[in-house]
Amino acid sequence: MDLENRVICKIADQNNIYGAKKMHERWIKWEEKTYGSVDGNINLNSTRDYSKGLFGDFFEANPDVPHTEDGMQFLLYAPDDYTQSNKIFWIYPQNDIESKILNSLSMKFGDNARFIAEGEFKGNIMNGPSIFEKPFIKDNEKYYCFTPMIPHRNLFLIAEKLMKRNAVYYQKNFQQNSSDISRDNYIERKVKAVMESFLPNVIFYPSVHYTIIEHGLRKKTELDILGISDKANYIIEVKAHELSYKDRVGLEGAKTKFKASVTEACRQCSRAVDFINDSENPEFGIHNGKITVDKTKPTYKIAVTFQHYSTLLGHMDVLVQAGLLEDRFRDTWIVSLFDLMVVSDFIESEDEFLSYLNLHNIINTNHITFHDELDVFGQFLNENLVKKIKTNKPSMIIGGSSYIDEEYAKDYELPFKE
Repeated sequence: MDLENRVICKIADQNNIYGAKKMHERWIKWEEKTYGSVDGNINLNSTRDYSKGLFGDFFEANPDVPHTEDGMQFLLYAPDDYTQSNKIFWIYPQNDIESKILNSLSMKFGDNARFIAEGEFKGNIMNGPSIFEKPFIKDNEKYYCFTPMIPHRNLFLIAEKLMKRNAVYYQKNFQQNSSDISRDNYIERKVKAVMESFLPNVIFYPSVHYTIIEHGLRKKTELDILGISDKANYIIEVKAHELSYKDRVGLEGAKTKFKASVTEACRQCSRAVDFINDSENPEFGIHNGKITVDKTKPTYKIAVTFQHYSTLLGHMDVLVQAGLLEDRFRDTWIVSLFDLMVVSDFIESEDEFLSYLNLHNIINTNHITFHDELDVFGQFLNENLVKKIKTNKPSMIIGGSSYIDEEYAKDYELPFKE
């Protein structure tokens, strides 16, 4: 459902004709689907009904598109014409599937009253607004989407809330690792795919197992992903935890999730590395046998989280002092899945990736702070960060991600007139 364009196509004025361009594309798409290829001209098909105007049949199939009464012209509205909001933000379902989606993800005016309920977080996003779960408004059998970006930015949350409506299905297929489509398994497969996309010479084995002695007893444990190349070994743990609104409001909830996600992933990585170092021939079980890790090669620990903790992770000293991380976990590269995806788009070789991991190890094990993983990565790519770092005194890495933002923006430049 192309929500952005369904809204944008109704907006245009003398200074901005982008909406008109999108409206033309919408009409062409419908015309070709209904009457066949148009090749820049209207297909004067004999089955076309002209009784309601040249574009009458299009307007009839798309009643949310503003037009003149004679069906001969499109009408577009200025972006600041709030009197026409009921027409600009109206989303008309094109088929039964869209009708079901809109109906399932919509609420009525007043349903989100808790957002402004009395309390410490009145009118604050931390009050848990329902709009992130139900981004559409239903009023008089019409659906409206006032912020088209919200549905796309909250796809995981929306999907999870839909599955929760069937508690048995949710618990069995989404929460348990026994299901291939569970949240944990899906995110682990995504991490593996991302790693493979920029490290083609590394073989990644999912869900490997090994046996350790713990408290005098043999214990079979699992590692989410084991990567092996001619140059290094990669120990990767993946955590799918996500902070809820209550976690964000309450400090204790956030600390608990952080420990269950970041701290536990680091602990499991360290356990696997200890197994490798303490074993004469460290063997890991894979789906079709076993593989022995060459302990003479450098081994890197990587903890990938679904939740974005970049701002916190840039302050290792504080995390250790607060008891949220052990000092021995500093040599683990902790990164969110979304930042990892950015890294995968820019890293050009395994050697370059290893250089970045080594740089991060220097940062994490010294009194160096940062606010954003992509600031570190951006300066690594463009500003020879390794030579700027001084390990003998506290310092802060500021800026660097603008290059990355600009590179991505090149693919989505809109022809707005300044």
